[in-house]
Amino acid sequence: MLQVHLRESRKSDFNKIFDIWFRNQEQSIGYSIAETDKTNLEKEFYKSFKHPRSFITVAETRLEEIIGWQGLFPLFINPILSNRIAQICTYIDTGNP
Repeated sequence: MLQVHLRESRKSDFNKIFDIWFRNQEQSIGYSIAETDKTNLEKEFYKSFKHPRSFITVAETRLEEIIGWQGLFPLFINPILSNRIAQICTYIDTGNP
């Protein structure tokens, strides 16, 4: 049985978190995203990752391999609504390279 440990994400987790998110997006739309678009998406995703009101929890194995994550992010940039409405998302690593 796979044992999973949950912990708050660290700055050093960004690449793995983004990779899991990106592969899930490609699977959802059913085709590969161009490398130039991936770079732009990574920059936009990083803004959410580092937002002071964003919270990300990672699930990792005993070997400290991140196999999934769950995030709580402000839904709006609007300063009146950003601290009242949020979105939550969960992603798992499907194991595809």
